[in-house]
Amino acid sequence: MRKVLIVEDDPSVANLVRELLAEEGFIGVHCQDADSGWASLIAEDPDAAILDLWLYGRESGWDLLERIRSNEHFANLPAVVLTGVTGKDVMDKAAALGAEYLSKPFTPAALIDRLRRALRSAGRSPGVRSHACVLLTSVFWIEGTLHVSEELGRFSDAWEALVRDPRGYVPVTDASVKTLDGKNILAQSDLIEVRKDQVTVVLPGQS
Repeated sequence: MRKVLIVEDDPSVANLVRELLAEEGFIGVHCQDADSGWASLIAEDPDAAILDLWLYGRESGWDLLERIRSNEHFANLPAVVLTGVTGKDVMDKAAALGAEYLSKPFTPAALIDRLRRALRSAGRSPGVRSHACVLLTSVFWIEGTLHVSEELGRFSDAWEALVRDPRGYVPVTDASVKTLDGKNILAQSDLIEVRKDQVTVVLPGQS
């Protein structure tokens, strides 16, 4: 199982993140500050990191991320900045440091999506396969990408596995929501959650 370092000073948030990771097959290792986070990086050598920015009243999460990027061994470590701090400058700084950004409060699907993106960007996610899809509801035409286990090469098998998943929604990335005839785009999003009980037709999309 892949290991993810969680650096977060709020125990309730850390426990939630660890539970969400466990549901997706990850092991979460929790630290409450930047110094113990760095020590855990050395000791645990995790596959990825989820970092809060504000740790005990100061933005030491940035210091830890910069230290990670300046270290030869950890320079390409997949990282997600998970923070209540918002704004384009924060998003740009996270991107410049090679990290995904997610603001609090967050949904479980969004957190896992950002983590998987970080893993894919670093070439560390061999067990995931992407399928382009079209989902129709009674109101919308939705195009986007589904992410499933690598062994699910056929679209029909991938969709069946998603239906069996206990969650009531399907995470769709790089999504376009269109009018029901598929001609006019109403909205676009990096990630949307489509309720399974609202899907009436499922089709493979164009890769």
